[in-house]
Amino acid sequence: MTTADQYDSPEQPVFRVGDTIPKSGIYRVYHSAHRKPHEVTLLSKETFPPCMKCGHSVSFELVKAIPRLEDKDFQIRLYAIPDEESEAA
Repeated sequence: MTTADQYDSPEQPVFRVGDTIPKSGIYRVYHSAHRKPHEVTLLSKETFPPCMKCGHSVSFELVKAIPRLEDKDFQIRLYAIPDEESEAA
């Protein structure tokens, strides 16, 4: 399985748990071993969240910036990435 560290590249910055999210948008999440990469929507000025299963062993890559998500009425906040099993329940 592909790991988070295999996605570091000079073209696209890789962000870690606890870093400040630079731009609102869609980010690809790479986990250490238990889950395939997937996408989440995150808001700027928040912090990149940990995974509920692998903790800080995840990294993030910006797929698409979406500035209009910064509207003050947008209320969704992601504080931890859910495990696939808990999403299915």
